[in-house]
Amino acid sequence: PSHRSAKKMSDDFATPEYPTIPMSTRMFYLGNALLVTVVPLQLYTTLFGLSFEEFGSIFAVVTFGCALVVSLAYHNFQSSCNNKMLDSRSTSRTRKAVKSRLGDEGSKRKDALQEAQAAQEAITSWESTFLSLLLVNLAFLGGMFCMAFYILRS
Repeated sequence: PSHRSAKKMSDDFATPEYPTIPMSTRMFYLGNALLVTVVPLQLYTTLFGLSFEEFGSIFAVVTFGCALVVSLAYHNFQSSCNNKMLDSRSTSRTRKAVKSRLGDEGSKRKDALQEAQAAQEAITSWESTFLSLLLVNLAFLGGMFCMAFYILRS
């Protein structure tokens, strides 16, 4: 039997809707998620009087677990948002912009159209990434504060 690397196997599951996540993006998501999930620690130590000495290991495990879940939420939200935004931004707008700029010049127009579409996809990817960061962070922190003050109130 052939042995394939883990990267090759993960690429088998990549589709246009859910491409393989680059490692730099994964680390960016995880770093941001760690920053956001550390915020509730201040709440638990000051308001509820839980000490790091006594509950440090629990804090570490829960914070890292939450960071993993939040980083997955970033990616899932970014992928679906990116797809919706690309669908709504039809290439016809790009075609019209290129046609109005270059006219009917064949080869130049085709190259310019590809460049414009690539630029549009890159901009849309950045927009959807930062929208996902904003909304997932708001949802996480809002949920944590609601849990802390209303659900788990002592």
